[in-house]
Amino acid sequence: STNRVALIAAAGTCGTDAVVTGVFAADQSSIVTSLSTASVQVHDLGLKQDSSAAAYRVCLCTGGGGACNVATAGDWSQDVGVLSITSVTTSVTAVHAGLPFDLTVDCKGSASAGACSGGRAARYKIVEHDAANDADAWSPTSGCRRAVESTRQVLPANCQTELQCEHVQQGSSADTPTWTGLLFAPRVVNQQHVVTAYDACYCDGGCGRPPPGV
Repeated sequence: STNRVALIAAAGTCGTDAVVTGVFAADQSSIVTSLSTASVQVHDLGLKQDSSAAAYRVCLCTGGGGACNVATAGDWSQDVGVLSITSVTTSVTAVHAGLPFDLTVDCKGSASAGACSGGRAARYKIVEHDAANDADAWSPTSGCRRAVESTRQVLPANCQTELQCEHVQQGSSADTPTWTGLLFAPRVVNQQHVVTAYDACYCDGGCGRPPPGV
């Protein structure tokens, strides 16, 4: 297939507004043939060049005549949705065992509006750090969708299983969904508290579905 996707500003119009460049390793996608099917195409833009949150509109070029030029806005005329790139912050500078904190997912970055669901169906899950958790949600190697919640999360009661997490966000923000009152127990090794890294997994809705729903 000659189909390609590129990004514009989240509030922009495909086919009219300029393609945003320099965000990912590639300004237009390539198709991952090993993961694509006759009905589903997986597109790869490479790694994002920084870790900031952001939202972009995704535009498709069907490659008629083999031409998909990021310098020509009109080549990218088909709107296929919004890409939300999230980051996580806490209400305290450093999280310590026994110190309550709030967890916020930034779904907006520098965009004019956030791209998360804005409802109260979104969920989070704090799990043990594992490189597999960085895999894309659709990837069979993705750890986030199968990882169980860390046993060191004391409050509030959240995940009953790897899929069933119940802590509801404060409010219903599509920009910065926030969960309040998290509390962790220490990790103790040889009677010493040990600095520990965790991964935050986020689901925008429909989180109780079997993998790959999370």
